[in-house]
Amino acid sequence: MAKKNKYPKLVVIMGFMSSGKSTIGRKLAQRMEYEFRDLDEYIEAKFESSIGEIFNELGEDSFRDLEREALLEQADADKVLLSLGGGTPCFRDNISWIKENATSVYLNVPDSILLGRLKKNRKKRPVLADMSDADLVNFVSSLHARREYFYKQANIEHKFMGEPISEICRSLLRKLEIKYPS
Repeated sequence: MAKKNKYPKLVVIMGFMSSGKSTIGRKLAQRMEYEFRDLDEYIEAKFESSIGEIFNELGEDSFRDLEREALLEQADADKVLLSLGGGTPCFRDNISWIKENATSVYLNVPDSILLGRLKKNRKKRPVLADMSDADLVNFVSSLHARREYFYKQANIEHKFMGEPISEICRSLLRKLEIKYPS
């Protein structure tokens, strides 16, 4: 059941890697007249290092602690749209914090589309860089299925059907109950 919050102070966008969280988030924030923040970019700026470097240097557990800390630092956000990392809602009870403090949107993109995007950009993602196509298919389907439990707890779900970003934004604005600017 969606929160009945006409003008949420904090909107978070979640979904699997390459689901379009940052791209759609930037456009949607602009239309909502909200500040856009990308949690990965926030962490990179704070620690002056890339997510991949932080992840490789500290390991996943310590990275997830930093990610949790960065998420909690958004508590005082007002008129902010925050794009999360793909795993953010799945660790450290972050989904409970999100449900308590934000209106959440899940960008549900089919594995076939995610795979196409990830194959093109796999070199940018250290965990995927050396995977064969077959391993990538198994990795995406398995990890996406495990994370779905967390993503499905979002207030709003948008199932991607190949529509343009402008239509996705229009649809999300309707679901968020925010008037679409002319």
